[in-house]
Amino acid sequence: MKQYTILVLAILAVVVFASGCTTSTSQTYNESGVSFDYPMGWTKLSASQMSTEVEGAAPMIAAVADEDSISNKTYQTVVAVQKTNSTGSLDEGVSASKSALVSAGAVVVSESNLTVDGSPAREFTYTMKIGSVDKKESIIIFEKNNYIYAITFSAKASDFDSQKENFDMVVKSFKVI
Repeated sequence: MKQYTILVLAILAVVVFASGCTTSTSQTYNESGVSFDYPMGWTKLSASQMSTEVEGAAPMIAAVADEDSISNKTYQTVVAVQKTNSTGSLDEGVSASKSALVSAGAVVVSESNLTVDGSPAREFTYTMKIGSVDKKESIIIFEKNNYIYAITFSAKASDFDSQKENFDMVVKSFKVI
């Protein structure tokens, strides 16, 4: 009887494994004209939680945050998406964004080109102090359907690199719908 039980359990394990019965490691944001995957355990932020206090900033249309990153009632690890009408070239938008951040005390540490949802994009990563927190952020800017999209990835400077896989998940799955 014992051998029969072990055999049944072994067969059951093979069937479950072969059927692809696994837990999902991501969930999908699908609102406000954009869609992207983000990690399980993160939360979608409401409109009131997404408000920005930066004068002249493009409206935020989507945001998700790591539930485990709350400090002083503020999420420290966040992905936010902004959308605005395209009024100039992509390079002009990137230049204006970088200038505004540098004026606010940011230090640009890297820049690169990539593709998001089939469109050429520019990414720049920078560090800055926000309040008493040392932050590291990356902004990816691209144009699609006469709109400029900016995806901001933000975390404490000490946590930023460990979030790379999560941030990459968003970029690789990002679609304008």
